[in-house]
Amino acid sequence: MSYSFLILIVFWFSTILALDEGDSCTLKSNGAPGQCTTILKCASALQLIQKQQFPQTCGFAGTVPIVCCGDRNGDSRPPPTPTQRPITNRPVTNRPVTNRPMTNTWGTTKTTKTTTERAKETKRPTGSSNVNPFAPNSIGYKSYKKCSEYSNLVISYEKPAILFIDKENEEVDTCGFKVIPLIVGGVEASRREFPHMVLVGYNSPEGIQWGCGGSLISERYVLTAGHCLISREYGNATYARMGVTKIDDNNYRQDINIIEIIRHPKYEPPSHYNDIGLLRLERAVSFNKYVRPACLNFNQKAINVNAIASGWGRTDFAGYSSDKLMKVTLELTDAATCNNSFRRVSSQKLENGIVESIQICAGAPGKDTCQGDSGGPLQIYSKIKCMYEVIGVTSFGKACGIGKSPGVYTRVFYYMDWLERTLWG
Repeated sequence: MSYSFLILIVFWFSTILALDEGDSCTLKSNGAPGQCTTILKCASALQLIQKQQFPQTCGFAGTVPIVCCGDRNGDSRPPPTPTQRPITNRPVTNRPVTNRPMTNTWGTTKTTKTTTERAKETKRPTGSSNVNPFAPNSIGYKSYKKCSEYSNLVISYEKPAILFIDKENEEVDTCGFKVIPLIVGGVEASRREFPHMVLVGYNSPEGIQWGCGGSLISERYVLTAGHCLISREYGNATYARMGVTKIDDNNYRQDINIIEIIRHPKYEPPSHYNDIGLLRLERAVSFNKYVRPACLNFNQKAINVNAIASGWGRTDFAGYSSDKLMKVTLELTDAATCNNSFRRVSSQKLENGIVESIQICAGAPGKDTCQGDSGGPLQIYSKIKCMYEVIGVTSFGKACGIGKSPGVYTRVFYYMDWLERTLWG
């Protein structure tokens, strides 16, 4: 290798743009717009390497360079055509329960093209190191097992940088977040921080109406609120969108038809009790570092005093839905305090007040979740590597950020038996 080539390598590594894969960039050579992508997907960058010239570098995925690429890449396709889907009440065993709806804030999006990224793994890690603490067939056993399995998706195997072409595929940790003290609130979520987040859409003459949130919890199922299954104005939930932080971002977006809506057997609107449901997707989701399931809350004892809510909802009362995924840290509130906030809610909606066994209250001044976040997750960091546990489903609340009014969430742990049987038999 010549000294001049070594100098080029040093120069290449010293001019990194510090951008992530999928970010927009500008080519210095001609000022044209580009997109940060792995070098192995960019033909023009590979041609430069062959000429001992180096492309503009955004960053690295492991040792694989991410370059500013001006090539046209990726095929686009329109959102899927909706199909007829049944409304299903799945049976529940002898657990006493009771239920809820809520006014939605609707964000409108015209039908646009979409692209789907396929998972790039060439081999899979050999199982999780986590030992399942649950007895087989006990409540929580299947959820813990699946949570450990989904945690393995964080590790992918990718080809090394072009400079090390003889090396074997390299293990890359694609975890998109670090466990940090829960001190943030009302801020933008970073890319890949919540890979389980789902937008729930409804068909309308103006295009897809994105009215609720949800959580991907398996290859084919999305967890959401019971009141999100059907919109009073637009009918049944029709689409699920995942892989995005900005609603219209199509770099790693996956749009999939919803073919079945499954409400809890004891959810009876307008009651606020048992406000939980599932959406079954037309096909399995393609897992990658942008799209990965969350865990169900298999251990109620793991719940602490703080949790994180995320969604594309309102940023303030009477405001507009955000087009960017937001996150907020909330404090869990006891039932007595919560009941005091909602004592004037009609008995038709809260006949027995806030019921702590099936509901969670959480909030902080100016930091509660808002109407557009309906169906979205209240989550905590799991002890399993790079996973969140969904402890609650956003149900209802007062106007956003008003005083110390908490929001109310359906407690996931209470419904574990029904969820596990519906998802995994």
